[in-house]
Parts: sequence; structure tokens; C-alpha cells
Amino acid sequence: MRRTGLTFDTLAPAEAAPEHVFALLFHAQRASRLVQQQARDLQMPGLDDVITRALDATWRQPAGADYDGEVRRAVDYVALSRLLTLAADAKAAPQVLAVVTRQLEIFGDWLASASARTVEPAQP
Repeated sequence: MRRTGLTFDTLAPAEAAPEHVFALLFHAQRASRLVQQQARDLQMPGLDDVITRALDATWRQPAGADYDGEVRRAVDYVALSRLLTLAADAKAAPQVLAVVTRQLEIFGDWLASASARTVEPAQP
């Protein structure tokens, strides 16, 4: 998404790539297959696992105040945006919505505790 008008937005490419990844990762049908596959075989990763790993790799990693930190925050935004899109998807299976809702509650608790511990400036 371009946010700088006519000039080149250096963060737009950093959002474009994860947009494709998270759009597929958090697709309602894929999420439903993950739930069903794990129900049949507990050794298979489930939707809970995928969401936890995605949030561990994005939001739960530190981001600095430099350009790399801005890129990380752009990726964080895309990950959460796509997860919220899945949570609001009327076509998603009830089991998927239950898992996503629980994961968002866990994430909200983590975010509240992380915010209480650290305030990280977006810009120096």
C-alpha cells in the first residue's frame, strides 16, 4: 500500500511480499484444512500452531527504530490484518473462527503485557 503520494514508498515492497504470504496462510479454506488435518492426526500442525508461529515470527520479535524496524512493523501489520480478515470471514468454518478468536485473545493478552513492559518509539 502506497502512503507517500507520488514519491516512492520504501515500505510498500516490504508490505507487498508478506501480503501474498499471509493472504494464503490465513485463507479460510486453508485454515479449515489445517483444523481438519490435525483432528485426524495430532502429529500434523494445526491452525493454532500456524497462527502461533506466525505471531512469534512477527509481532513477538523486537523491532528497532531504524529502517529494518519499520520493515518489521510493516510485516507485523500485514500479519495481524490478515488474521483479523480471517476472523471476520463469514465463509470460515465455525471451528476456524473459534481457533482464530482464541488466538486473538491470547495475542491481546500478550500485547497488553508487552506494552506494559516496554514502550518502543516508531521513530527516534
